[in-house]
Amino acid sequence: MKPTQATFHEILSWVMQWRSVLVVSHQRPDGDAIGSVLGVARYLSSRGIDVTAYVAKPVAGRYRPFCASLLTVGGTVDINRIDAVVCLDCATEDRLDLPESIDYSSMAVPICNIDHHVDNTRYGDVLHISAESAATAEIIACMLREASNTISDDCATALLLGIVTDTGGFRQSNTSAGTLATAAWLRECGADYDTVMKQIYYNESYAYLRLQARIVETMKFAGDRRIAYFCITRELLETYAVVSEETEDLIDCARMIRGVDIACRLQEVSDGVRFSFRSQNPDVAVNEIAHKLGGGGHRMAAGAYMRNIHLQDGEKLFLNYAEKALNEN
Repeated sequence: MKPTQATFHEILSWVMQWRSVLVVSHQRPDGDAIGSVLGVARYLSSRGIDVTAYVAKPVAGRYRPFCASLLTVGGTVDINRIDAVVCLDCATEDRLDLPESIDYSSMAVPICNIDHHVDNTRYGDVLHISAESAATAEIIACMLREASNTISDDCATALLLGIVTDTGGFRQSNTSAGTLATAAWLRECGADYDTVMKQIYYNESYAYLRLQARIVETMKFAGDRRIAYFCITRELLETYAVVSEETEDLIDCARMIRGVDIACRLQEVSDGVRFSFRSQNPDVAVNEIAHKLGGGGHRMAAGAYMRNIHLQDGEKLFLNYAEKALNEN
């Protein structure tokens, strides 16, 4: 049986009973994933719990100033030393960014699942899923706010990072009054708003801006220009000397175009194609397109990853599903 939804108090009581906790998120972690992992790790560490905050690969440069030496990057973790695992911002077990030595299906330790994705499979032993929340970091902040009048400034900064990145700097429609109130509380706790905004929105390299200009110049359209998309090849990244991890936000180049309902970034990787989707029309759910390509996400922001497929074939599949989605609305 799937576990039932736990209250904030029940989640915290469950986590606080353990001496050693592994905190993880999804593969290719974004700002919300990193901010959530760091926020939880810092809070638990301040309460005397031995925490391992794990990511498989080095995080994108914009996030590194927030990590200090707290993150364990790559390698193995001795699961025999771990009492419990906290999984954050990850909808499915197969996308968890686990250490090399650990396989989800064989883990004997209890698991906590905290997430805001509507398609979360409700895995684990205890969970709190809130699809209405703008970010997993918002859920965690609300949980800690209920438990305490204040948290440390570095914990608050990490959680603000998660909220800022998943709301696009409070510009996206998932920004509710509650989201803004939670961000304000984090600011009162000492969150470094200036550093968060500078690192995320005013910190691009010239090489990245040149690549962005190329993307805009070569943007492709379909469906009476209601679909805008672009392809990133490995050759393109080499030409502009930009690493793959720094390209996540390029989707905004397509998303911000007037009249575009569906925006997509297709990225060539060594063994397939990664898709990133955004919708500017609440009636067009891009997570349904993502599901057809083996992915998932939110109604207006989703992604997918297909192995053993060429970029051109991925493009054809995307256009087929995207045009069908538009015809249904």
